[in-house]
Amino acid sequence: MNLIMFDMDGTLFRTETSFFPAVREFAGRHAFPVPDEEFLRGFIGQSGSEWRAWLEELQLGTSTQELASEFDLLEQEYVKTQGELYPGTTDVLRALALDEWKLGVCSNAPAWYPEMILTRAGVRDLFDLVRVPKRSGETKPVMLCEVWNELRPEQCAMVGDRADDMQAAHAGGYFAIGAVYGWAPEELALADVCIHDIAEIPTALARHWSQEGEAPAK
Repeated sequence: MNLIMFDMDGTLFRTETSFFPAVREFAGRHAFPVPDEEFLRGFIGQSGSEWRAWLEELQLGTSTQELASEFDLLEQEYVKTQGELYPGTTDVLRALALDEWKLGVCSNAPAWYPEMILTRAGVRDLFDLVRVPKRSGETKPVMLCEVWNELRPEQCAMVGDRADDMQAAHAGGYFAIGAVYGWAPEELALADVCIHDIAEIPTALARHWSQEGEAPAK
């Protein structure tokens, strides 16, 4: 059995189509300046602790939990109404599934996020598993190792756009594919291979396992 796991933000999903407009509306509601996009990109793909810490720093006179819940509802609306996958993603996912790859997601996001994105895009049926933290402090390396231990794939790969994706891939023994088109190309030094478009994944997989199967030169 072959398995390919995907990060969500900056890998499958164009986060700027929902997160940035949600922040703009949220700032308008609470009358604080809209942060620039360079600042906001620092939250993308990270655990929610950084986001909650920033909400607390705003001192808006409302509890951090209430603010976080309000923002989640707002972001859900933008995901449902204008969230987009990267161009060509659906075709790549369907091609991988037809080639008998099991598809999965490994994300730091809350459970609703990948489920809503994949469902809205009409590709949820292609995914065999979606892994998000089930307990505080659960990391991507832990999740990927758990997945490997459960499924014991013959071939496995992880596609992501940040350092923690590459670290998690290596911790679990996955072929690490770095998505340069995502949010942190400067973090992909540990990638086994980098891609500039999601359409390059099938070729990267084929090339890797073809080379791996070659007999060493005598």
